Amino acid sequence: MNTPNTGTRSTQTTTGTGQTRTGVRDESYDLISTLANKLEELWRINEFINDSSDQRDKKIWQQIRDHDQADVDALKQELAKHLSTASGGKGSTASH
Repeated sequence: MNTPNTGTRSTQTTTGTGQTRTGVRDESYDLISTLANKLEELWRINEFINDSSDQRDKKIWQQIRDHDQADVDALKQELAKHLSTASGGKGSTASH
């Protein structure tokens, strides 16, 4: 049985500046972690939609997918802001 990854930022050693020893700010880590989880969930939901033969089931999965996609879009925008700020506002942010 696989256990969920519980290696959250709260278990990592941080510096006085709010960064983990990896050099990633806690807030950026949280955004990256949440984005990764949402993307995995979207992949699974798309599989559920493809596997479903019941239109009512498909409809609820599509509604959940649409909501999660909006969350992913918001997380990507916020992460781009964090990464831009972390680099001093220089350079371009990743396209969506």
